[in-house]
Amino acid sequence: MKKLIVSEVISQAWELTKKHWVTVLAGLLIIGVVNAIIGSIMQPKVDPLLIQQLQSGNQTAMLQAYIQLISASSVSAMVSTVVGFVLFVGFYQLLLNCVRNNATFGFGAWNQPLGVYIKVAIAGFIVSFLTFLGVCLCILPGIYIWARLQFTTYYLLDNKESGIIDAISASWNNTSDNAFTLIGLGIVYIGLGLLGLLCCCVGVLVAEIVIYLAIVVSYIALFNDVKPQPTADSSAKQEYTRDESSNYEK
Repeated sequence: MKKLIVSEVISQAWELTKKHWVTVLAGLLIIGVVNAIIGSIMQPKVDPLLIQQLQSGNQTAMLQAYIQLISASSVSAMVSTVVGFVLFVGFYQLLLNCVRNNATFGFGAWNQPLGVYIKVAIAGFIVSFLTFLGVCLCILPGIYIWARLQFTTYYLLDNKESGIIDAISASWNNTSDNAFTLIGLGIVYIGLGLLGLLCCCVGVLVAEIVIYLAIVVSYIALFNDVKPQPTADSSAKQEYTRDESSNYEK
């Protein structure tokens, strides 16, 4: 299994950022704009009659008003969550396409089979639950579990016929020799985020793009069973292939 080198991961992510920042930024903007539109449309409308019921002092009327407000808010939150989830799944596919195929922006990244979205959702819930349990135990186990299972979604996108448990197991098994390096990368990501904050909005966006691409670079480097697709440009660099010429040390 390849050994990750933090400096190499960040260096390659930076080079990819310079090539694909427009594509990745377009994906992030779509997520932000669509979420804002959905939030605006689904925002519960406050009926004046509802306000009067809340102020009436009548317990029955107040209870009915609270139920209406909670129901409206729950529906809004559910729709926003589902839409946001779908947008991010496509965005992760877009990141894979950028790193693997030197791709430009395209809505095809969101054209995933329904089964893939369902499996990613269930796997994400399981990974989040396991990470939460680890955090409850003593924080550090949660960080360790996150480091080992963070590639589950990418594995499912690469292997659309794979099962949920297979994807979780693949992420766990392929990170066994690099767990602490991945945790170190996580710390570097936090540092990049803080550095981006110091550079205002532009710096935050650049840091975010570098972090997203660094995660994909790490994923491709570690998963021996995932074969990169041929690039459109035959002269493109081959630093992401799984052959002996990889920049990573065994």
